[in-house]
Amino acid sequence: MEVIMKLVDVKKYFPAGAGILGFGRRYVRAVDGVSLDIYGGEVLALVGESGSGKSTLGKIVAGLLKPDGGRVFYRGEDLFKILDRKDVRHKIQAVFQNPDSSLNPRHTIFDTLSEAIRAKNPKLEGSQLLGETVRLLKLMGLSEDHLIKYPGELSGGEKQRVAIARALAVEPEILVADEIVAAIDVSVRAHILNLLMDLKEMYKLTLMFITHDMGLVWAIADRIAIMYMGKIVEESPVEETFKDPLHPYTKMLLTSSPSARLVGAYVDEKFKARGEPPSPIDPPKGCKFVTRCPIATKECWTQEPPLKHVSANRRPACLKI
Repeated sequence: MEVIMKLVDVKKYFPAGAGILGFGRRYVRAVDGVSLDIYGGEVLALVGESGSGKSTLGKIVAGLLKPDGGRVFYRGEDLFKILDRKDVRHKIQAVFQNPDSSLNPRHTIFDTLSEAIRAKNPKLEGSQLLGETVRLLKLMGLSEDHLIKYPGELSGGEKQRVAIARALAVEPEILVADEIVAAIDVSVRAHILNLLMDLKEMYKLTLMFITHDMGLVWAIADRIAIMYMGKIVEESPVEETFKDPLHPYTKMLLTSSPSARLVGAYVDEKFKARGEPPSPIDPPKGCKFVTRCPIATKECWTQEPPLKHVSANRRPACLKI
């Protein structure tokens, strides 16, 4: 498959206070040297606990947050040098967990969708614009009646469908979906996910699906990248990861996930979740997972493991592999 986006040693640090007179400033390393390829047409799941840096990385991929270090390439060009081009901005879109924060409560659904449609096709007016707006709504399983409604009159699932419709209005190539079903009732999640996969095929989308739920990963993803404290610690095809995870953190996530157990994923009680991640301001010098790892040795405290190929499509970052 073709690599359409390439991340090379990407970093994003956030200041976390400073000492007297500004000296000794400390940083949260939200994304700390991530290198990752995204292939055209795939569903790449980005997985990790809260605070792992996955949402920050998603915003960088979407062009919403500029990295402090490293480079992001979209089809061979530096993304942050070509973002001022309208065709590039339209090609990468994002949908976030809480649609309330992205939908203007004073705009009707028609206002919201028509604005996005005209961003791609500024000449559309009148009945043509109305027709395209209705088409998008029906594609999302909504009716024409929703056109005159405001976000506050919709359910959580309906608002998320509108947010997805707005993203698709500009016909993107890459869609970053950040925990898009986490705030939705369980009974509605399956409908949203099925809709998303149908839209992926219809629009030939490449999807970065950000989640903490391993069960969802099994349901829709082709490949998985596991993040821990700003770093990718394992990258491999989903099926191989669920049957034979390589990194201890991946084993912990699968063992601790009830939804992953339901699909027969790897389970080893030795890797059951333990402790909390260390402070992101003062992480361990060696492996970032060392404080929670049941198989850590002395060298794990002093040596940071590189992400290395153990086969053509599998990369763990562990000194014990």
